[in-house]
Amino acid sequence: ANGTGRTAATGAAAEEGGFFDHGALVAASAEVEVFSASRLEGKAKRDWMAQRITSLGGKAPKKPRVPFKIGIGMQAKKEQRDEKVRQEMLNHGTYIKGLHSKGASEAAAAAAAGKAAAKRERGLKSTVGNFSGGTLYLDKQA
Repeated sequence: ANGTGRTAATGAAAEEGGFFDHGALVAASAEVEVFSASRLEGKAKRDWMAQRITSLGGKAPKKPRVPFKIGIGMQAKKEQRDEKVRQEMLNHGTYIKGLHSKGASEAAAAAAAGKAAAKRERGLKSTVGNFSGGTLYLDKQA
């Protein structure tokens, strides 16, 4: 350091060419991020660590499992929030990928499910026939 807070090489390059050293700025930014992250606690620190691991190419940690009943409520609430955002964006005229075709795709999926349900009559159904003495007696229709 030459007393100005810059290394001699960086200062000389900046003075000669008159350009800004982008690499030094990125390095300083990374240092500031790590320093500020050292002050984090609890959930914020875990979230930052998970984001850091994934940015370095690692595998994201698994989310904590929740009971099924609670998960259903969380999913329903998430869908409500998403729908609210979708409506708000639609009101503002913002384009949302897949918004306009959503109703059509749901109708197509329902029609396909109806066809599949009507077409599928293979195998034995657990509610068909009478089971007695180790033998399953079927009706003539089944």
